[in-house]
Parts: sequence; C-alpha cells; structure tokens
Amino acid sequence: MKTIVLIFLFFCGNQIVAQTEIEQESENSIQQELYTKCFENLKPVAELHQYVSVKKIKLCSLIECRWVAEYFKDDKRVQSIVFNRATEIVALLHREQHHVYLINGLDSYDRAQKENMNMGDNNGMVYISVGDCLSSDILSRFMEIVNEETQRLLNK
Repeated sequence: MKTIVLIFLFFCGNQIVAQTEIEQESENSIQQELYTKCFENLKPVAELHQYVSVKKIKLCSLIECRWVAEYFKDDKRVQSIVFNRATEIVALLHREQHHVYLINGLDSYDRAQKENMNMGDNNGMVYISVGDCLSSDILSRFMEIVNEETQRLLNK
C-alpha cells in the first residue's frame, strides 16, 4: 500500500512539474504577447462607461475585447462596439507587421505551436489558440471578425 501511494505521489509530482514548465513557456510566447498587447493610445470607449462592470477595462487588447463581448453576449450594441475595437487593434498589429489568426478547438494550442514554428512560411501569421474546446456563438463571431480583418489587411 505504501508503495502504491509513493508511486501515485511521484506521478502527481511529475505532472505538476511538466504543467509548470508548459505554463512558463506559454506565458512568454509571441501568441500571448500579441493577444494581450494593450494599445494605450486608443481612445476610451465612452459608450461603455455607463456599465460599472466594465468601466475600468480599457478595451485596448484583443483579450479584453473578447472578455467584454462574451460578458455582453445579449447586447448587440455593445458587441458591435467591441467588434469595431477589435478590428482597430488588428489594424494596429498589422502596422507593426504582426498578423494574428485566432483558432480554438481540441489541440488548438498544439496546432498554434506547430504553425508558429516557421512563421516565414505563412506571411508572418501568428496563430493564437484562444483555449476553448467548445466555443460560444460570441467567441466564434469574435474569431471570425478578427480573422477576416487580418485576411483583408494582408490582401491589400
């Protein structure tokens, strides 16, 4: 019995160490950097200041746009504002020669890692896993808007 407990603890310890290494690696990735990059020079969105729950959110990064869009999943007006801001951010990233493509689903993290290994093969496209195996309609729409804007800017 003691041996079984020791073996179990050994495997748990290995899993924790492996997960920590993966988290540390992903924290410093180009995907995270671009997904969370805050463009401080964007004007505040006045229409959102009436909502206490998001009043302090600057809406200056793609991840913030995603959060707010999902939070206001039933408010088409707010979603429109957020989606417009997301396209602004994609344009700013494009000006910096960063092209983002959002993906999700099973193994999307591994797919993004694989696609990003040689960014010279795909117009410098950075694939970003948004980390959800199942996505809401809002997340799917958000991804579609971001990806379409990226493609539009690349085809200019």
